[in-house]
Amino acid sequence: MDEYTNTKVKELSPKKYKIDNKVIIKNNKKPGLVVFYNHWCGYCKMVKPEFIKLTKNKKYNFYAVHGENPLNKDIFQYFLIQGVPQIRYVHKNGKIGDIFNGERNAQGMLQALKQKEQKGGNCMKHQINNLYREYDELDTKYEDEEDEERKDELADERDEKYEEMSQLIKKYLKSGKKYKDLEVSSNWKEKDFKGGKKKRKQELKKLTKPVLLKKIRKYEKKENKKAKINMNHKKEVMIKYIDKNIKH
Repeated sequence: MDEYTNTKVKELSPKKYKIDNKVIIKNNKKPGLVVFYNHWCGYCKMVKPEFIKLTKNKKYNFYAVHGENPLNKDIFQYFLIQGVPQIRYVHKNGKIGDIFNGERNAQGMLQALKQKEQKGGNCMKHQINNLYREYDELDTKYEDEEDEERKDELADERDEKYEEMSQLIKKYLKSGKKYKDLEVSSNWKEKDFKGGKKKRKQELKKLTKPVLLKKIRKYEKKENKKAKINMNHKKEVMIKYIDKNIKH
């Protein structure tokens, strides 16, 4: 019988994970830990009560894989597990990652999870700050550029940076981090990165600039419409362009 069956630690079997070039736990939406163990292992029995204590924290998921279950033979071979218990990190997307080498008590494992999560948040913060600097640099070049064709190219590059930064900021905020800790917060409000009518209105304002008319014309050509832009249908074209190209 699997050791963790009647606990809040989730026992894994091949139905609950998939092995490809990596191992993914299905339907996992939280970071956490997984312990690989055998029934006869004394050290595994010592880890068990500590691992069960961790389940009191609802912020993380905790799993166990029983090596004596023949169905788990492939996953043990995949990770080349010879000695147990072996504890590994579980990423939010379900991927089973690196080996946990810290203290095998509830406090030590929980502290390691928090530190790893914080490190991931800091890495994302660094990425967002770099994107913001790149965006700011492109925006300055855009304002200074006099050649209309080059200006159009810079506008595209700048918009791509904005979209990339926007998506990353949403993930950053979902992880519980604060917007005010980002460099971008000194110039832009948090709501500038949220979807809905306000964002559509902002994008409409951008598209009314002559420098982006080429982009709208290209869009019309792709839709097999007349390339001519006039004031009567300009707004309608822009709304369709936004609906198709701007993520809300």
